Amino acid sequence: MRKTIDRNKVIISQNMWLENIQQEIDKTNGKFFSAVFEKSDGTIRKMLCRTGVHKGLSGGGLKYNARERGNVIVWDVQKSGHRTIPLRRLIDIQVNKVKYINSTLPF
Repeated sequence: MRKTIDRNKVIISQNMWLENIQQEIDKTNGKFFSAVFEKSDGTIRKMLCRTGVHKGLSGGGLKYNARERGNVIVWDVQKSGHRTIPLRRLIDIQVNKVKYINSTLPF
């Protein structure tokens, strides 16, 4: 279920979160977006990133399928390197001036 709380914010229910967010990230086609997520150590990270960057790749590729595990691989602008965002721990993303918020968060 998608619930629009104003024209620039959309709340997505947890059962639809992974599918909808993956589609929104795929639609960026390499454009910049921001993401806020919880890292594995419990800290919150805000990142300006984009997909589709091939700089710095060694040609070996990943040893696993990131999409099957619910991850997305992005280029982190501040760190100048590839990073993995776990979609299950994603708090919100902002794509094309629209903020998508995970509905499991307390407001």
